[in-house]
Parts: sequence; C-alpha cells; structure tokens
Amino acid sequence: MVPRPTWLCRPGPGSSVGRQMRRQYVILLAVIALTMFVLQAVQPSARTTLTGAVPGEQLVFLSYNIRHGRGLDRRVSLDRIATVLADSGADIIGLNEVDRRVPRSRWQDQARFLGQQLGFNHVFGTNVRWALLGEYGNALLSRFPITEYRNYRLPGPDGRSEPRGLLVAKIRVGQVELNVGVTHLGVTAAERRGQLAEVARIMAELNGPVILLGDFNLSASAPEMEILTQTLSRAGGGEPLLTYPANRPVADIDHLFYRGLYPIRAEVLESEASDHRPVRVIFPWPDPGE
Repeated sequence: MVPRPTWLCRPGPGSSVGRQMRRQYVILLAVIALTMFVLQAVQPSARTTLTGAVPGEQLVFLSYNIRHGRGLDRRVSLDRIATVLADSGADIIGLNEVDRRVPRSRWQDQARFLGQQLGFNHVFGTNVRWALLGEYGNALLSRFPITEYRNYRLPGPDGRSEPRGLLVAKIRVGQVELNVGVTHLGVTAAERRGQLAEVARIMAELNGPVILLGDFNLSASAPEMEILTQTLSRAGGGEPLLTYPANRPVADIDHLFYRGLYPIRAEVLESEASDHRPVRVIFPWPDPGE
C-alpha cells in the first residue's frame, strides 16, 4: 500500500497542528468580520433625492429635534433622519440635539453628513464640548447659500445646567436675505426666562425677514412665550402643533416664529426616527419688494 502524502493527512483534533489550524481559522474569521464591519462603516450612503421649492412659488422650513438620530426603537440611524428631511421637501432646516464626533453616534459629524446627503449647505453651533468626546448643539441646513453665521451662548441659572445656544445665519434666497435662527431652550422655567429674553433681544436687532425655529421645551400657550410674541409671530396661530413624544404626541414644544414673511400652512409630520416629530411650515416665495 502506497502511503498518503503528509499534506493530504488530516491532523487529529488533539494534535498541535490541529490546534494551530483552529487558531488560524478563528483569526481568519475575526479578520473577515472586522473587515466587513469597517467597509460597512466607511461606505458612503447613497445621496437622498428630494424635491424642494420652486422659485416664485413656495419656501419650506422644517424644525426637528433629531436626538442625535436615535429613534423610538433606540437605534441610531442618520440615513433614516435624512429620509425624513428629504420627504418633507424642506428647503431650510433647523436641527436640535446634533452630535459632532461623539461615540454614541459613531463619531459622525452629523450636520455635515446630513448636508451631504441632501446636497445642502450646513453650519453647526456648538453648545456642549466634551474634550476628546466631541461636540453637541444645533445645526442649520439650507438649499440656498449661507452667507454668514454666528452661535450665541444663552444664559443659564447656574453652572450645572446644560449650556444652551442660538445659532443665527443669513441665507440668500433669490434676491432676499433671510435671518434664520435655531435654538434649543432649557428644561426649567428659570432657565427659559432668561434664554427667551436673550433670544428675543437678538432677533429684534436683525434687519429684514426673520425665522426662528427650534425646541423651546415650552407650550405655545405658556405665559413666558409673550417675551417672543411681542416681536415675532408663531406659525400655527392658536392651534397647538403636537410634536412630543413622537409615538403619541401630547406636547407642543417645537415651534417656528417669523417676522416679515407670512406662512401659508403649518403642520406636524409623522415620524419615529427621533423622540420628536418635525414641524413643517410653508411660506410663499419671498418678495424682494416687501
């Protein structure tokens, strides 16, 4: 009988060669799994297609607290947020609770990612900075050119409260320059009183049409809102726009205020991509003669 070549012989499970082969097999599987994970993480998502304003007809705004892309299913998905934004047909979008290079949202620059997905310009206003663990704040996305912007620090009652801010940008829409602000106010009445006063002061000093969007943590019927409504009007009038919680909204805390433009319609869109629902407000195309 002719002996089999040694390279055809299968080593026994207890042999040193067998143990070595098993180790190599496990390492190979780990490398393959890691490679697939990295490729999936770095692979760019397809750009979301959307339809927006037709010059001379309408201009669409959206205010949305995205909770760093974490939906009601506890899954973080910016692709899902991008789909909500695209489906809204919005031209100018104010976002709250946006991460920038934070571990919980996979180190993404979320404003930049969403801007790239939509083909929009974007700016980000940092309110919280965690050293090596990234930043957190508000963002503004715009189909139109953003000519300048500034992030204002809002007052808080003490050093223990989460820092809040107001991001203000000038956006060129046709022949009109709009002043657009995005803010996210505090959770206590003591915080909000001072913050509302500062927001009202800043917005009152702006020349030209003004739009203010955001999560105010405050109902439209709250007495404190008079600080803003002395100089700005709220989209939706006396009707509450219920946005929170997203699955069964009972609170109207996300709003859009305006001056110099007059809305056609204000509505809340259904989505569970965050714990808030977005507010969409449609304006006529701005007239440079007004």
